[in-house]
This record gives sequence, structure tokens and C-alpha cells, in this order.
Amino acid sequence: MDRQPEVKLVDINLVKPNPWNCNVMSSEEFQSLLTGMSKIGEANLPPILCRKDEDGTYEIIDGEHRYKAAKILGWKRIPIVVAKVSKEEVKVQSLILNYSKGRIDPLKLFDLLYKEWEGGEGRLTTRQIAEKYGRVFDQSWVVKILSLRRLSPKVREFLELQREVNGGKIPLSLKHLIAVAKVEDEELQLKLTKAAIETKISAEGLEKAIASRRFIKTIKESSRERKRGESIGESYIKCTKCGKTYLVNWKRHKVYELRN
Repeated sequence: MDRQPEVKLVDINLVKPNPWNCNVMSSEEFQSLLTGMSKIGEANLPPILCRKDEDGTYEIIDGEHRYKAAKILGWKRIPIVVAKVSKEEVKVQSLILNYSKGRIDPLKLFDLLYKEWEGGEGRLTTRQIAEKYGRVFDQSWVVKILSLRRLSPKVREFLELQREVNGGKIPLSLKHLIAVAKVEDEELQLKLTKAAIETKISAEGLEKAIASRRFIKTIKESSRERKRGESIGESYIKCTKCGKTYLVNWKRHKVYELRN
């Protein structure tokens, strides 16, 4: 019979996040976690999965947000379970566990795989990356994720700002960004990114609209409309995909959805 892993209460200052975590949690979700943890106390917290490092510290495999919440709550000790794995296995297990929860930051995921890829900063082929993270995605998905390297610096910068104002989450999915990365024009990439966020178009809808060039046509028409609207301060724009009409105040940089 297999022995149950030992749960240890350790000094919270001995625990540290790993540098590869792609997990994401909104400010509302994190606040809910804080509230829940404050009620149950450190002794009843589900243990954080860690790896013991050579210097005696514990590197988190799964449970970084619980760790951060415990720090905010002022806890001195937290319960952990120690797994006997290597640093590379921490990287793999952390991604697998977080991917299964459906809470992956697309840019952090790209950065992780780019550092592994031979065309980026690593030595692995796309096939080898797929084999390494085989429980998460296949080679075709690795290729798609790595296509985010074609996102312009302006798009990356805009998405980082969006993460800050949206409680730590990027308001577009991995599939959205893969669709945007297919567009070669960097300025158009940025306009598409902003429009996708404003209209809340689905990833599938965005991909189809870009392929048919309907969305791109709308963006270009919006740019012309903006020039006309700037003279009076506002104008109306209709999304050809969702059919909704928006009032754009160019001076205040605000977009309002018009409802019937």
C-alpha cells in the first residue's frame, strides 16, 4: 500500500515561487481566496506542492496564489507536501497542473516555450517540446503558441497594460492572440487587438473575420471614421461581426455600446 505524502508545516520564508508559473487569477478570484483562507486558518489550508532545493528552501510546484495570500495574511508557517523531482520536472508539472485548471496566461506560456525552443533561447525542436509537455498539447499546438513571436512590441506592451487594469488577467485568450499574430501589418495587429477587446468577439469569430478580411475592413473604415469624428469629438461604429453599434468619443478615448 502506497504511503500518503507527509504534510509539513514550514516557515513561509523558506518557500519560494518557481520562475515558470503560467497560472493567472483575477483580482476578484484572489480576494475570494484571501477571504476563504482567513476563515479556515493555516492548519486547514490544502498543502502547497513543493520541491526541496539544495539550499534548504522549497520551490513551489502548485499553489503559488495560496502562498501569496498567506504572505498577505501574515502567516508565519504554511503546510506543504514535498515531491522528489528535478527543476525541469517542476517546470513540466507546474504547467500541467495549471493548464488542467484552464488558467494559463497566453504570454507567459509563450515565454516559457520560447525559452525551450531551438529557434528562440533553447535547444529543443517543436516535436521535443511537445514530447516534454506531452500531457498538455501536441506539436501542432506548440507551433501555434510559438507563432506569438510575431506579435508586435506595441501589441505586447498594450496587453501588459491590459493585464494591469484587468486585475492580472489578459482579456484575450491564447486563440485570440494566435489569430492576431497571423496578420503581418503591425499597426493593424494593434487595432485588431483593441477592437477584439472592445467588441468581445469570440476567438473563433475573430479568426473567421480576419480570414474573410471583414474585421480588417471594419478596422480600416473605423480609422477613416475616426478622422471624421475627431472634428466633432465622437462618431458611431458598427461591428460587422456582432452587429452591435458603438459610440466612440475620440477626445475622451471612450467606447460605449448602444443598446436598443
